[in-house]
Amino acid sequence: MSKKIFVTLMATMILAGCSNTGGEAPVQTVVDLTLNETESQTQTILDEVAEKENNEIDNVIEQETQDVSEPEVLEEKSSPEKKQTDGFTNIISTLDKTVVEETIKADAKERWDDDFKMQAYQVEKQTTAYNNLTSLNIENEVKETILQDAYSRWDYDFAMIEHTFESQLEAYTEVQNFSLETADERKILDNALARWGNDFKMVVYEFNKQLEAYKSLQ
Repeated sequence: MSKKIFVTLMATMILAGCSNTGGEAPVQTVVDLTLNETESQTQTILDEVAEKENNEIDNVIEQETQDVSEPEVLEEKSSPEKKQTDGFTNIISTLDKTVVEETIKADAKERWDDDFKMQAYQVEKQTTAYNNLTSLNIENEVKETILQDAYSRWDYDFAMIEHTFESQLEAYTEVQNFSLETADERKILDNALARWGNDFKMVVYEFNKQLEAYKSLQ
């Protein structure tokens, strides 16, 4: 109810009362008192509303303050780094481990289908080979090249990569230990190296066969 209507009603009631009693009433005084009381009540309501709004604002500010935290520092996700020793790279250690594990399982399932025993055996075999390869110490260019060539040939067949790496490294050591007594023997080895490059197993095979034929002609 608005202040004007309230005052009008009060004044009407007072006048009606005076008329009924036939007496005189201090109309202006009553109206003034009613106005003062109404203003006081209105101010009280306004104060309560203001206080409530201030409290709500304070709560919002407090909540926002609590929600503000130090900016989260996200760790940069880098791509798998190549495992290096003295500048030489272990190519197997650069592979994504999750992809490796998934590929090993998928290959085992594709190869052995419902033979779960063989699947488990192949997964274990390939995983062991993979772990052995990632821990290799690649300290020279020869090992780096042999491992890269084996990976290029066998892809994710880590058992064959490991076998190839070990057999090629053994063959390389054999080549280094060849006892070359003549220039012809040196030439035979050079020809084998030129033909087979880093395939040291074939270098050894070629050299021995050619050396055997050479000696048979002497």
